[in-house]
Amino acid sequence: RGNIVMPSSSAWNGALLGKYVLLFVVPFVGLMKLVSNLYIADAAPARGSRKKVVILGGGYAGTTVAKALDKKFDVTVVDRQNHMTQMLGILRAIADRKCAPLTLIPYDKLLQDGVVVQAEITAISETQVTISTTPSGKSRALPFDFLVVATGANWAFPGKPSSPDALEALGELEECGNDVAKSTSVAIIGGGAVGLELACEIKFHHPQKKVTLIHSGPQLVAPGLSDKFHTKLADKLQRLGVEVLLNERVQMPAELSGRRYYAGPRIAVRTESGKEVGADLVFRCTGTTAARSHLGFFESRGCLDQAGRIRVNEHLQVQGFSNIFAIGDCCNTPEQKLEFLAVKHSAVAAVNIAALGKGVAQPPKKYAPQKLASAVIPIGTKDGAGELQGMGLPAFLIVAVKSKDLFAARFWKAMGYPGVSSSSPDAAPLSAANRASAATAKAYALR
Repeated sequence: RGNIVMPSSSAWNGALLGKYVLLFVVPFVGLMKLVSNLYIADAAPARGSRKKVVILGGGYAGTTVAKALDKKFDVTVVDRQNHMTQMLGILRAIADRKCAPLTLIPYDKLLQDGVVVQAEITAISETQVTISTTPSGKSRALPFDFLVVATGANWAFPGKPSSPDALEALGELEECGNDVAKSTSVAIIGGGAVGLELACEIKFHHPQKKVTLIHSGPQLVAPGLSDKFHTKLADKLQRLGVEVLLNERVQMPAELSGRRYYAGPRIAVRTESGKEVGADLVFRCTGTTAARSHLGFFESRGCLDQAGRIRVNEHLQVQGFSNIFAIGDCCNTPEQKLEFLAVKHSAVAAVNIAALGKGVAQPPKKYAPQKLASAVIPIGTKDGAGELQGMGLPAFLIVAVKSKDLFAARFWKAMGYPGVSSSSPDAAPLSAANRASAATAKAYALR
């Protein structure tokens, strides 16, 4: 799969490493410490006197802002799932079944003072959120002083399992992993980041399989990346053995209708130009949509853009509201929707809520959207291709920081499980050794 060559100039190497750490690693590691030093480091108020913060969504953005505010506010996180999906690891979990338990992290150790509630959002107003708790279906009102909407986007499988229950979601991943193992020829429709990474993971872990990636556009991943990046990526895919068809729009196979993916007897995947790819496993990876089903309150007030995302100002406050914030994929910041940017949103929102909670008239922190496109693509565990805000990244850095572990150890530690990582998957609560235990059942049982 090609040797990774270290740069010859140690000075250049050090400068690039420094930029990479500042732009990509710091958002995951140090932002909350920076936030604490700015506005959240004072003595914690008594619990009964704390202002209430309700956070809708327990993904990367929601959990990060919740953890930052936990010791100074009365924090409640609401999510339809009983776990956080470590989405950066999902595609590897499909190709390498032993990684599946690493992608479903319980919420039980996220907060020391606050709570996480598994529920569906039924209504939002200026002062409270109404939820229907799972599994009882009881209606419950959550009044708030501050509201953070971090509900993300709608992801279809294989980007994310569909079940809100961790054990059922694990079953989806393991079933798909079994289908991958049994297949001989895989067709992937859609060459964005999800389709591309899935193709790389399957071919890396199953080099004997034929993998074809079909994309309707002239270039993979995202618009705005340099020709140099695309040239390097094409070379790496060729060496890996992934066949790529560009500018080919697929006539969606009838066998995919109503299914998460197709697995079965070999079928023909045809493009509008007449090309044909035979496959016994077919994935559709054609992007995300805004999660707007619960956003009627904002839509009725003109707070959604044409894509269904929530309009925010430079402080990430929802248009027309001083105490409601929207962060992550659900807000309309003019930039790519990426995990590390969602975490940066969280830091800005946490600083501003902490300041407003102390009586500051205007939120002090502004968010500057990322102007240039970025992509950091793991190619299995031993290679990668990347460009970060116009800066090319060498493979050895991508491997060291992302490809090896996909941030599993970092996210599990942040969620209160420091012993879980890709090198110790058996420590995960849903590993084969642990999934039937009482401790695991308790970990995924939310209020």
